[in-house]
Amino acid sequence: MDKARKNITVTLIIFAIIATFAVAFFNAPCVAYAETEDDSGFDIGNGCDVQILYHYYIEYMSGVYFAYEVKFDRDFYSAVEDKKALIVSVKDTFVKNGFSIDVDLDNGRMTAYLSYPTLTDYYISQGYDGYEVSEKRDPTKKTLFYTEYTSSFQTVFASIKTEGKFVNRIYKACLDAGISDEKMLLSYVYGTPYGKRTITSSANNVNYSAADHMYYHRFDTTVAECDKFITIYQRVPNSSGWYMIAVIAGIVVLAVPLTVLLVRKKRRT
Repeated sequence: MDKARKNITVTLIIFAIIATFAVAFFNAPCVAYAETEDDSGFDIGNGCDVQILYHYYIEYMSGVYFAYEVKFDRDFYSAVEDKKALIVSVKDTFVKNGFSIDVDLDNGRMTAYLSYPTLTDYYISQGYDGYEVSEKRDPTKKTLFYTEYTSSFQTVFASIKTEGKFVNRIYKACLDAGISDEKMLLSYVYGTPYGKRTITSSANNVNYSAADHMYYHRFDTTVAECDKFITIYQRVPNSSGWYMIAVIAGIVVLAVPLTVLLVRKKRRT
């Protein structure tokens, strides 16, 4: 009986080790790329005068956050005479629509954001009632240990020239400020708590924030290519595969003492 209990305990320990390895495997940190910003303004780079960003974050156990952000290049912004009027031109539409607003008038940044405590709250805000039939996703790759799904879609920037859209109002405010299409950088930022073992993408760069425990995938584009598709790859662990390994390990653990017992018995006879 003691040996049986010992074997069961060993089996459980092995299963725990395997489960821990699986969690670590699918959530290992990825390579981080940091952007450079300082207190004197923003260096957008690539000869751009403004960067328009859309943030969409799926936060672990805490819902959804999304935001529109506008950052003006320091050289362009320093030459603007009425900085307050410029910032007001890109923020007023959000104030009227219930967004929270953060403004950095000194450096030329405006962020309008909304957050929801759960995904359900977010879906309700978007008019979903729970009866919609979601589009079935077929796996693009399947192995013993994981299934990979691929999602390709256009971002909010595809509607940058569509009247009435938030991104269109920002776009027109930038045009009115004298910024041409060629001087605008458009960035879609997808945030996820899952590392490269679970989520990868076609992003221009991936930045990991230890403070936020989030991975930020940034996709850059231009007004001329605003309708391009981005791609996100998701790996989902196959529990059946890991269970199979655990069962095999358990059988091995139980088989060893049985084999030893049979060998000893044979020698005695």
